[in-house]
Amino acid sequence: MSDGWDQDQDPTSGGALRKQLEDTIELNKSLTAELSLVKARDLISEKGLKFVKADDLKGVALADLPAKAEALEAERQATRLDVLKDILREQGVSEDQLEGAVAGFQGTKPGASADDFAALTRLSSVGGSTPPKVDVSQLHGMDLAKYAMEQASGGRKS
Repeated sequence: MSDGWDQDQDPTSGGALRKQLEDTIELNKSLTAELSLVKARDLISEKGLKFVKADDLKGVALADLPAKAEALEAERQATRLDVLKDILREQGVSEDQLEGAVAGFQGTKPGASADDFAALTRLSSVGGSTPPKVDVSQLHGMDLAKYAMEQASGGRKS
């Protein structure tokens, strides 16, 4: 027999408290994930990382974000260089020329901005050496391979 008192409606009942706790935990998880995404975007922007996306850092603890982002950037840069070397080898570039082409490709360090490239150009012109004609940090895919092949062949276009 019911006495008119519904235990599920009582805000201090076990079921209601459990529901509040579960809702709070879910909200906490959601806010933590959102904060992590914002922090990841800031970190990527601040460090000028080109090969890491905020989504790559989902689920990474906030304290571990910088180390994980740097590790992913280095790993992806190495993969990019390996692919470039493979493409150049397939095009018949010798090992001696290959290292020169890759060194030319790496002339602008990862994360360098267009302002850095412009400053390098101005500084190089004052010093008398010829600056690179292309900001290689902005090249991708076949454009990157083409540039590297040109560097390997002594700047002659094929």
